[in-house]
Amino acid sequence: MQTRAQVTTTTTVTGTTSSGFLSLNTGYLRTINGWLKIAQLFVGLLVLLLLVWWEHTAVFTWSHFLQLTSFCFLIVTGLMLGSCVASLSGMTLLTTLFYLNYHILGFVFYLCGGLAVVVEAPNIRGSTRAIVAGVLGLLNAAFYAIDALFAFKGRLN
Repeated sequence: MQTRAQVTTTTTVTGTTSSGFLSLNTGYLRTINGWLKIAQLFVGLLVLLLLVWWEHTAVFTWSHFLQLTSFCFLIVTGLMLGSCVASLSGMTLLTTLFYLNYHILGFVFYLCGGLAVVVEAPNIRGSTRAIVAGVLGLLNAAFYAIDALFAFKGRLN
């Protein structure tokens, strides 16, 4: 006699708002991943704006590197945040290997760019904006490292 095994998966999502065809997962914004995404976006935007408005950006390759890093990671992090908030299926992104690798790369790129700017910028007159951008880049590297640790911990479970 054969028996059938049943598997039941229950997913609880709190804080969803639905009106018409759009369902918002606002509960994601109250998680540690949501807070980290918002912090990464805010700090990345500050780094980008500080380097764009710094008059010597066009001259130095190390400032270009941090500027391009902040631009690229700002775009993709914004897309991730948007997909996690705009759909319930976007939450599955948090368990993928792409998510882990993305945050490891974010940590490495922001660390390299932030260190390069913090080390090289003091040699130039009027480099206060660049130094602040470098320090904020290092802060964003820490945010990406924390997010990578949470992603790695989630993959172990």
